[in-house]
Amino acid sequence: MGEARLLGRDHPRVGPIAALAEGPLAIALSAGGAPKTYDHTDPNEDAVGFAHHANGALLLVADAHGGATASETAVAWLLEHCAPAWLEGPPPAHWPEQVRPALWDAHMTVRRATQRPDRQGSRTTLALALLRTDAQRLYVASVGDSHIFRVSGEAEDLAEPGRPCPPRCFLGSESLREDALADAAVADEAALLGVRALVLATDGLSERGVGVADPAAAVGEAVAAGASAAPHLRALETARAVAERSNAAHRDNPSGDNIGVAVAWLET
Repeated sequence: MGEARLLGRDHPRVGPIAALAEGPLAIALSAGGAPKTYDHTDPNEDAVGFAHHANGALLLVADAHGGATASETAVAWLLEHCAPAWLEGPPPAHWPEQVRPALWDAHMTVRRATQRPDRQGSRTTLALALLRTDAQRLYVASVGDSHIFRVSGEAEDLAEPGRPCPPRCFLGSESLREDALADAAVADEAALLGVRALVLATDGLSERGVGVADPAAAVGEAVAAGASAAPHLRALETARAVAERSNAAHRDNPSGDNIGVAVAWLET
C-alpha cells in the first residue's frame, strides 16, 4: 500500500500551490491566494493525504483551527491506522458503525497531541472518502465544513447534510463528547458506478466572503478542465484547478484562507 500527504506547516507562503499525484489520485495544498484577515495561529493549518491499494483508495482533507497540529495529526493517524484495515480487508459491511468509532479515536489522538502548552486549542474538521473500486462502492464521512464532491454530471456535495454542525464540531475540541460527534458526523455510502471524479476540499474553497460564490460549479469547472489533460494527469490537473480557483477568489475578495484538495479520477 502506498500513501502521500501534504502538511500546512511545510507550505506557509501565500500564493504557491503544492501538489502530488500517483496515477488517478492527487492532492494539492496552498496557504491561500491572499493573506488571512482573521485571527489564526499558523499561516497554513490544512493537511491533505491519500492512501492507495489494489482494492481502492482513501482520500483525506482536514482544516485545523488554532494551529496545524490537529489537522496533521488526524490525517497521519487515519493513514497509518485506518487505511490498511479499510483497504486491505473486505469492504465495510456497516460503514457508520465502523467509521464513527474511528472518528472518535482520531479525536482522542488529536487531544493527546495538543496537550503541550504551545499546541493547546488546536482542533480540526475532517472529510474522508473511501473508494472500494473492487466493489464499486464509495464510503464517506465528514466532521465540520469541509466538502466531498461526487462529480457525475453536476458536482454534488455529499458532506452537505452535516453542514453547519450546530454547535460547530471539531476533532480535538476539549468539550466534544462521543455522542455529540456521532450525531454531528456525516457517514454514508453510495455506488461508484458512473462517477467521473471525487473532489474533497476544505472551506478555503467556499468560505463566505473569501472563497468562490458557487463551490459546486467551481468544482465542476475544475473537473472539466482536468478532463482535457492526458489521462495520467487528470487528477493532478483537477486538484490544481480547484486550488487555483480558490486562490483567485481570495485575491478578488481580497481575503485569504488555506485550501486543501484531494482528487480521485475514476472515469477511464
